[in-house]
Amino acid sequence: YMISYLIYGDMKTKENFKGWFDTKVWLLEDGDACPKLNIDAMYSKLNVYDNSVPISSSEYLLQVFDIIRNYPDVEQTFIVNTDDENNVLDLEGAEFATIAPNIDKPMKASILVAEGKKFTIKNFKLSGANHSFFGYISTGMVRGFTFKDATVTHSTENGGSSAVVATDLLAGATLENCRVVNSKITANSSSYVGMVAAKNTNGKLQNCSVDFDTAADLSVLH
Repeated sequence: YMISYLIYGDMKTKENFKGWFDTKVWLLEDGDACPKLNIDAMYSKLNVYDNSVPISSSEYLLQVFDIIRNYPDVEQTFIVNTDDENNVLDLEGAEFATIAPNIDKPMKASILVAEGKKFTIKNFKLSGANHSFFGYISTGMVRGFTFKDATVTHSTENGGSSAVVATDLLAGATLENCRVVNSKITANSSSYVGMVAAKNTNGKLQNCSVDFDTAADLSVLH
């Protein structure tokens, strides 16, 4: 077999990616360092599904998070059924942008770990007001995830809500079979704070737990 490759400078030229842009799934615009996924095209494709959309890798899961973040009205069900080693998404200490940070644009999609599978999202940071991993959830469901080694810092002085998994479970939301392990939250005394969910406004919170490999660390600043 002949293996071809591109040096970094050549990756900025669309002509060097023969056939990549025929389906409009990939984009390469002036100034881009390399091709990137066309979120609009992926969203349009998702809308043709009547049932669930399988997620077969951690990389695809991150792309789905981006789609939901940009299109909070997506109502599909995503099933995480990966064969990755240990089924772990390690964010390597990076700051994670809450998927649905605004109550007027809550998450409507459902993201479920497949029956009989386990999946861990670990080593990430969250900061700001009304921040958590998923944010506000309305008609969606989150099921089966473990969140490990998260650091949440509520960085505003007055009010707000902070948690590891969800900011608020609104009417129609379900959060079940999720686990928070060895995570830390720092918040002020006027905040709503929770390791799993900061608030539960008419949603369903079922079979979720908090565990610590070391001593619990939830600090409230007065």
